[in-house]
Amino acid sequence: MVGGVRCNPESGNPVKERDTLTLKDMDERTLRVLRTRDDIACVLVNPVQALHPNAGAPADSTLVAGGATAGFDRAAYAAWLQRLRRVCSERGIVLIFDEVFLGFRLARGGVQEYFGIRADMVTYGKTVAGGLPIGVVCGRAG
Repeated sequence: MVGGVRCNPESGNPVKERDTLTLKDMDERTLRVLRTRDDIACVLVNPVQALHPNAGAPADSTLVAGGATAGFDRAAYAAWLQRLRRVCSERGIVLIFDEVFLGFRLARGGVQEYFGIRADMVTYGKTVAGGLPIGVVCGRAG
């Protein structure tokens, strides 16, 4: 979740696993790692994980199935993201929200509006192009 994605040969990610960290969502130890290491350039958060903290991201069919349940506490996850945002700002770490899956489904302003947190960069997928296969990376100037 944090500090990059878990890399393996099947994922197609060219970054070696030793160059990434996978840290636990909503955990003080994660913030401690971010506060103490000098080799972290960015934190990548997939906000859909709020629906299933510290578990693998659910498949599309899991999220749309009528019987799917999630242990989701919006206020707690928003508070976690606020603390994460603060640490990233203090340390000069770029905070990235991966909204390729969620896009603007939760709010007009996406996850940033829904949780009230501003990321430095956000990635979007097909929701920006009406379902066409396109990807967009957005960020703040300066």
